[in-house]
Amino acid sequence: MLNKYKNIKSSFESLTERELGIVYQILKSGISSSDTEKQIYLKLFEIFQTDSIQDFNHLQKANKTNSFSAYLNRFENIILDSVTWEVSISGNERYANAAKNRFLVKKIFMQAQVFHGRGGKDLAVKLYKKGIRIAEEYELYGDLIELCKSLISLYEIQGKTRQVKEVQVKLKKAETCKKAVDVAEEGYRYLLAMGRVKKSAKSWDRVKKYIDELKYRYKISKSTYVLHHLTTIQSEYYKHISDFKKTDFYLRKLYKVLLDTPSLYLKRREGAVWLNLAENASFMYDFKQVIQYAQKARKLFVNPNNQSFAFYFEFYAHLRLFQYDKAMTILKVMSDDEYQTTSWNKGRRDLSLAWLYYKMGQIKSCQIQCEVAYPSIKNQPEWNVSYRVLQFLLFAEHQKFDLCLAEYENLKQYFNRNKVDQMIPKESLLKIKFLMQFLEEWINLGFGSKYSPGIKKILKDTKKLKSDFQEWEIIPLPILIDDLLKKR
Repeated sequence: MLNKYKNIKSSFESLTERELGIVYQILKSGISSSDTEKQIYLKLFEIFQTDSIQDFNHLQKANKTNSFSAYLNRFENIILDSVTWEVSISGNERYANAAKNRFLVKKIFMQAQVFHGRGGKDLAVKLYKKGIRIAEEYELYGDLIELCKSLISLYEIQGKTRQVKEVQVKLKKAETCKKAVDVAEEGYRYLLAMGRVKKSAKSWDRVKKYIDELKYRYKISKSTYVLHHLTTIQSEYYKHISDFKKTDFYLRKLYKVLLDTPSLYLKRREGAVWLNLAENASFMYDFKQVIQYAQKARKLFVNPNNQSFAFYFEFYAHLRLFQYDKAMTILKVMSDDEYQTTSWNKGRRDLSLAWLYYKMGQIKSCQIQCEVAYPSIKNQPEWNVSYRVLQFLLFAEHQKFDLCLAEYENLKQYFNRNKVDQMIPKESLLKIKFLMQFLEEWINLGFGSKYSPGIKKILKDTKKLKSDFQEWEIIPLPILIDDLLKKR
């Protein structure tokens, strides 16, 4: 029963206020003619609202096992039903207009099917045509195909040849557009999947093929869905090849597509565009723009996890602009519980604060903060490397060069023992390897302050890397090396 409780609790907590109101009204007025059963359902509502496992257990003991299971199943079904009521969908900002109207179209289709079966052919035609108009407007091509086929079948029964031909034209266009959207979604899913694995040159070759294919598909379909996915893929592709001006162009084009297409628009989608613009601005070293874009993104997001990404772009930009007080203010906001939902989030915040203390010259605070951060970041390869680099720098600050040497050896062992090179993106790996080369060169030079030919070559090579910013770094490698050598 405990698992059942947890499952229902999870669904219950996801409901909006409007959906909760629908559930309550159903329980209060229409679920059972028995007052006793009605009170049980209302008690369940109260239990899940207050998350009282004690009251849940008490109610379970007061009822037979089979009866109580039946009450729970019915209660869960009402929760599920509440999210598909038209009043829930139409007023919910979580859904794009296309999603809301897909529900409406399916309902109209079912109504047409029912009345067709009851002999109301004229009403069925009227309903099919209404559904077709909505499906065309919101590019619901799967539903549009189904509606067209049903209407054609009905017209054929009625012997209306001209109308059959008219709908067949719509059907042919819908099938062309449906194919285009399917290819666009396939490309979009492939791009999203690439974010979870190490990207190879062949992967990006395939992305380029999707771009070429979608250009053709958009030309023949004029579907805004295809244009949305095409533009998104183009922005990611040009970011990959470090053409940040074109990335900016396609992100702004994507922003315009969203604003011009009510069926697609959601605040979180607009927020994602501003967040990507902030990232792209960081690649172009325009940190004032990073702050502006990140702030716009943050205001559009409701989810704290999404807000946290915007906060960290803002933090990073303030850090690069030497605005340490503002960077500290952001990290204080990020200490709130709503932004600390996972060890990864906590580790990111705690380690960022340690690096900020380091840049501010507050070495003692940095050491203490490193101890706070380590439990949360020890199992995150990139954060772990960042932590170890910071430890190396702290030893260097105190001129404890024997400990620097030991930390360097620990870093090498960590790298080899945990096969870190197989767990992190290629770009991060290259930067870490350059960092290791620098540390080895610096150690061989006796921790001196000279820019040896070897160090100069490393700095020159790092500038060839495709992007400046990797979140785990906090401080970009060339700046970190330069700072370290100046302090010796």
